[in-house]
Amino acid sequence: MGLSAVERETVILFNESDKLAVVYTNNIALKNRLAKLSLERSVETVMKAQDGYGGVTYSVPKRWVKILCTRSASDAQKVALERARQKIVTMSQLGGSPSSQP
Repeated sequence: MGLSAVERETVILFNESDKLAVVYTNNIALKNRLAKLSLERSVETVMKAQDGYGGVTYSVPKRWVKILCTRSASDAQKVALERARQKIVTMSQLGGSPSSQP
């Protein structure tokens, strides 16, 4: 029986002294990405273990670990995006292309 969604976790461990981070994951997309990196950059991305439940453990350079957040649009940007969207919808309903209009 496979793992539940709650059990399919990703854990990233690193400390202040080491230059490597340890990544344990059951996430299919991340496992695929790490496998590809281990082929392309085998010195930096090393598979350390497989756990028999679908999880894998890799070591990667700690500098690769990032936390990113999405950019929030300002109210003015949201208004401009909505106007552009409305223009595209109107033009597609009329059978034209928004880029062909002045």
